Amino acid sequence: MSDFTIVCPDTKAITRHEWLELRRQYVCGSDADAALNLSPYSNPVKLYAEKVDPLPEDDEREETERMYWGNVQEETIAQELGRRVGVNIIYDPVMVASTRWSWLAGNPDRFIPNGIVECKNVDVSQASEWRDGPPLHARIQFMTYLAVLGPDYTHGYIAALIGGNRFVHYYLERDEMLIESIVAGTEKFWTMVQMGRMPDIDGSDITAKAIANRYSDVKVEAVECGPALLDLVTERDAREKIVKMENDKLKEVDNKIKAMLGDAEAGMVDGVVIATWKSQTRKAHEVKESTFRKLHFPKQKEEKQ
Repeated sequence: MSDFTIVCPDTKAITRHEWLELRRQYVCGSDADAALNLSPYSNPVKLYAEKVDPLPEDDEREETERMYWGNVQEETIAQELGRRVGVNIIYDPVMVASTRWSWLAGNPDRFIPNGIVECKNVDVSQASEWRDGPPLHARIQFMTYLAVLGPDYTHGYIAALIGGNRFVHYYLERDEMLIESIVAGTEKFWTMVQMGRMPDIDGSDITAKAIANRYSDVKVEAVECGPALLDLVTERDAREKIVKMENDKLKEVDNKIKAMLGDAEAGMVDGVVIATWKSQTRKAHEVKESTFRKLHFPKQKEEKQ
């Protein structure tokens, strides 16, 4: 029995909608870091929403400039890797799923004998992340593909073109400990998807944006939430007071610094500038009209004794 099964023999021969629908049936290699809450671009809440309740515009979203150039440069990166390391690199746009871990799938960029190649077009702003090797999210994606393909696939390369003019490549061997962590973490996430239970809500901007996108329209006037809502509102009120106290303390420190600087633009210690208080002009501008939902908490009237 093979360690994997082919679920799509040619991902280039199907529509974007068909490809996304296929991806929603699995945790794919590029999903794994988000499922483990180790992605700089996504998290379990956002990924859960994409799997359970995808927005129609997700299918219709046009290819971004970054996505376009990533696809264009992929072949160039692969060819340069082949030239530098002298290995036969095979292009096969196939999507495979694990027969051992049924929720895991993926489509590696390229194949080599008993291994894979991942090609990355990296923005110059992210160059520091690649200084000491591939960043964690790239390694997670790579090892997820090796997990899907099975133990016969033992190694490979991650190659990246950084800022359009610096090429780096790294050789990686199969890491069973990391694969074990990926399998356990993605299984936990996929169980939540199957049960329809959203992962834990955190305070990240990614989560806030995901929730705002999914519930952008009002469909009912009110919903009964029970005591849990009152508990959360009470907790929020307490935390808001703590934040206000901390903000007041911060403003107090700022005011003391400003008073110390007086009419000077900078303050020094032993001839070294430690703080500045410079004049700035805020340019007038128009803000494009937009509609959004604002959270509000009506003050409750206290019962008369």
